[in-house]
Formats: sequence, structure tokens, C-alpha cells
Amino acid sequence: MFFSRLLAATPIPTLLSGVKGRLGFAMAMLASTGRSIERSPYTAVSRGERGRVAALRGCVMDGLFSATNRATERVLKVNGYAMVDAPGQQCCGALHAHAGDLENARKLARRNIAAFEKSGAEFVAVNAAGCGATMKEYGHLLKDDPAWHERASAFGSRVRDVSELLAAAGPRAGGALPIRITYDAPCHLQHAQRVTQAPLSVLAAIPGLELVPLHDSDQC
Repeated sequence: MFFSRLLAATPIPTLLSGVKGRLGFAMAMLASTGRSIERSPYTAVSRGERGRVAALRGCVMDGLFSATNRATERVLKVNGYAMVDAPGQQCCGALHAHAGDLENARKLARRNIAAFEKSGAEFVAVNAAGCGATMKEYGHLLKDDPAWHERASAFGSRVRDVSELLAAAGPRAGGALPIRITYDAPCHLQHAQRVTQAPLSVLAAIPGLELVPLHDSDQC
């Protein structure tokens, strides 16, 4: 643990976070604990007809799946949401909480609450089910902190999986995608967040897409 903290304080994890495989995954996670996520892809904060949204960039997602983050931002804009930045946002704290490191999970939660409050966003969009489940429960995580509990509960009520926002928007259909697919529901989305219909509604809106039911998709 001591060595990990020393390594996190150097540029090495960030430099190696793009390497494929387990090393890159581990470095991306380590890099996220040593820095705030400051990069902003937005050049304007104009209000969309469906409201203002700030997206969680995350640690693993931004380190390994940045293209997915950019696609999330683009599709929300197309569906009428104004994207705003939330400087100072951190890792969601899910991995810390799962590992029993509640002290650091709470520290990250407080920083995220403050950052997203300052952004003025009406919703916080999340595209990683485990992150969304944890952030929606920030009120429980900080239940014994009188200075933060109410703020945490209010924050959690504004967190949305990206599929929830898109389903609420219609969503607007894009180009035809004539392929046959199935959908394996993320455990944290279906059981922790209890979001089941929104992803199916989004998929159903894609022209030409054939969705084949997956047997036992409700099983983790």
C-alpha cells in the first residue's frame, strides 16, 4: 500500500494507463487516486431543452474507455441535453467502498458532491453501472456525517444512468443499424439501481436493430 501511494504521486501511472491488459487497467486505477479529473471537452454551456447535465468521467472509464465517454457526451447533446463541465470531480469511490476503504470513499464522495454542485447541473450522467449505484447511495455512505448527509442525499437524487436520460428524451433515432444483438443487463444497473426498461427503450429506438432476448439476463 505504501509503495502504491508513492507510485500514485508520480507521472508513471498516467503514462502507463493506456497500455493494454492488466497493467494498463491497474495503472489507470492508480492514476485516478492521485489526481482530480480536470480535462474538459466542452466549449459552451448553452442550455438544452431537456436541461443541464454534467457527466462523470470516472477513473477506469476515462483511463481505458475514453471513447465511450466522448460518445456518451455526444449522444446526450443530440438528445437535447446541455453538457456542462464539473472541474474537480474524482473517482466515484465505488472500488474503495467495495474494498472496505470507507474513509477514502467518503472523501471522494464529498469532493464529487462539491464539484457537481458547483457545475450547476440538474443531472449527473453516469455510463458505468457500478459508479451510478454508488453515487445514488452517497446519502447512505455519508449518513453519519451531519454536515454532508443532506447534500449527499440531494446529490444522489440527481444521478442518472445515461440510459435513463436517453429514454426520457425519446430518444431521438439516428441512422439505421441492421444487426441482430442481445442485451446482458449489468448487475449494478438492474439490481442495485433497479433500472431495467430504459436500456431496452434506447435499443428499441434504433432503426433496423433486432433485439434477441437473453435467457437469464437478470442473473449476475
